[in-house]
Amino acid sequence: MAFSLPNSAEILSCNAYDFEAISENGTREEMTAIGVPIRDTSFSMILVYPSGKLPVHPLFGGAFPSIATLSVITLIVIVLFLRTNTHNLVLNVRLEEAVIRERELATNSLALQEEIVRRWQ
Repeated sequence: MAFSLPNSAEILSCNAYDFEAISENGTREEMTAIGVPIRDTSFSMILVYPSGKLPVHPLFGGAFPSIATLSVITLIVIVLFLRTNTHNLVLNVRLEEAVIRERELATNSLALQEEIVRRWQ
């Protein structure tokens, strides 16, 4: 594919530079050049892509649905954990109340048995 680009300063001054390239078999193809300055240096990199095939940022390409899915799964796990923890706390309180009632009933039962024995004598 043969093409010529303008001065790199012109490409870096705009977001993207659109131009036409001619391939080996003579067909014309729309191309886009993107200038990316390299941080902390005086250099820049010029990326050239076919206009319809510009690279997609990974967050918007394939990673975003994955991250969203993992976030939803994490939220579901947290909710289930909190629900289970709350359920266990309620069951522990009910068990403690049942033990207290059982002790009271045992004490009352012993007192009634002593009263029955005392009245029969």
